[in-house]
Amino acid sequence: MPALSIILVNYKVPHFLEQCLLSVEAGSAGLDVEVIVVDNASGDGSIEHLSLRFPSVRFLASEQNLGFGKACNWGFRESRGRYILFLNPDTLLSEDTLRRSIEFLESKPQAGAVGIRMIDGAGKFLPESKRAFPHPVTALYKMIGLSALFPRSPRFARYYLGHLSPREDHSIDVVAGAYFLVRRSVLEQVGTFDEQFFMYGEDIDLSYRIQQAGYINYYFSGSTILHFKGESTQKQHFRYVKLFYGAMRQFVQKHRLHNGLFTLGIQGAIGLRAMIALLRRGIDQISIPVLDWVWILATFLAVRLGWSAYVRPDVHYPENLTLPIISYALFFFLITLFSGSRSIPFRWRKFWKAMILSTGLLLVTYSLLPESYRYSRGIVVFGALFSVAVLALWRLFLLRLQLLSRSTESRLQFPVVLIGTAAGCRNLQQLYPEQPAAAFIQLEPDSSPEQLSRRLKEYNQLIRFSDVVFCSGDLSYQQMFSLMEQWGRRFSYRFYAPGTKSILPLRTR
Repeated sequence: MPALSIILVNYKVPHFLEQCLLSVEAGSAGLDVEVIVVDNASGDGSIEHLSLRFPSVRFLASEQNLGFGKACNWGFRESRGRYILFLNPDTLLSEDTLRRSIEFLESKPQAGAVGIRMIDGAGKFLPESKRAFPHPVTALYKMIGLSALFPRSPRFARYYLGHLSPREDHSIDVVAGAYFLVRRSVLEQVGTFDEQFFMYGEDIDLSYRIQQAGYINYYFSGSTILHFKGESTQKQHFRYVKLFYGAMRQFVQKHRLHNGLFTLGIQGAIGLRAMIALLRRGIDQISIPVLDWVWILATFLAVRLGWSAYVRPDVHYPENLTLPIISYALFFFLITLFSGSRSIPFRWRKFWKAMILSTGLLLVTYSLLPESYRYSRGIVVFGALFSVAVLALWRLFLLRLQLLSRSTESRLQFPVVLIGTAAGCRNLQQLYPEQPAAAFIQLEPDSSPEQLSRRLKEYNQLIRFSDVVFCSGDLSYQQMFSLMEQWGRRFSYRFYAPGTKSILPLRTR
């Protein structure tokens, strides 16, 4: 009997699954592990391909999409391990994750299930690594955004247990389904995933039943995994909203934790989030430039009134000054529009470049106009400067509400920095034969984190780049995750494993 059975459910994510299995392979050294993959009728040929590359993995092919819980249960029935790990395919494990989390579970006799510290594809800690049960008040704070405004409050951020340090181990309510480690004996006692939950909510329900049976669920901080969900899940999409909040409602109704007000609140949340999803589409495609123009026009007119009333009340401006001011504002707006202020993905560097260029061109154009059209240099200068400040605040607001995306497209943004050996760099270049050698900047992985950071900064000053590609064959997953957390959101991080033909994430929007 193997000590650990790892069960993954695949649905049309062959590239994620491939690299996930490679990380599982690296972390299984010295352990007695069996790996079972349940394919939910992907129909993309991924199982045929991956079964050849991973002959020790058992692949179970379903003829229909069973949903997450039902597929996991099938995998569990086919497993033999003393410990069971339900693992998402869009994850990468550190080399010590399996060993250390099993040791932690063994050290806690009353432990029911164990979750792990997770980061997203930008190196940011994922708050769903530790969660509370969706009590009506807790869910309300999350739905109306108080948990995001006060992320460390024991009251408002209770849904994600924000008051508990992510760097320490804790007893928690909900273990995330992305990494759900549990004893077989516990599942045999309380049952496996409730198959009524098609997607979302299964982990909450199983965590609740484990806790009700007298066990303690734990969050383990001693190792880190990467979960691409933070980038790949379209949380503003209406289907996600309906499934997520519908699963929450299903959970509270099943266990009779609800009341009429909470049920009404859930329905209201679904409607509200659906409206936000539609609003987001409109803002992203149409409303942002329209509102940019409104902000710029309002700013120029406000500067014109303030300038004539408080700065230069001694100057008599023409009565028809409003029309020229509108013209200057419109000209400034058009320059910002065509100079890259709305570039996708959003980058502050591109935004500030666009703002500097737009302000400079406005002033140059103003200086070249006939004197009869140059009413006030001060109004034009400060109108442009204050417009830049207003647009920057407007961008911050949009980013905060996730109505503006920093995500990257599937293609690499050249030039790129590759952290790996020369061989790894050559393998990567073969995927992009149209790119010159100068488009790939190689950094050796044997440098210390401080040296890598210094060299990365030096290259970024000489050659502007946004993408950093880690070669997993040359760098440990622990090193990669540590560097991502250290560097933060300054770069877009990609992962390339030698022998594969893809770079993750393939798509982050």
